[in-house]
Amino acid sequence: MQSEKTQKERVLDLVKRMGVVRTRDLSDRGLHHESFRRLCKDGVLIKSGRGLYDFANSDVSEHHSLALFGKKIPNAIVCLLSASQFHDIGTQSPSKVWKPA
Repeated sequence: MQSEKTQKERVLDLVKRMGVVRTRDLSDRGLHHESFRRLCKDGVLIKSGRGLYDFANSDVSEHHSLALFGKKIPNAIVCLLSASQFHDIGTQSPSKVWKPA
């Protein structure tokens, strides 16, 4: 008989599956956000941004900031220079990220 997973194990499984995780992702699954604080204190997770968490030892690609942005604003659209850079079809790098008002 298999025992139920602890809350910590459920949070770690979620981070493994999703990569960058929002605080909201926990509450949507009935998990408490305090788990993030404890896992950060233990050095397992890091806070990547406001309400965003990731594994402390994860490999960060050059597109990590786009992943963070997409997680923070799920309906965001990557366009122009950012899209060109992501698809490696341009020579210019975007100087900043704009978001609608």
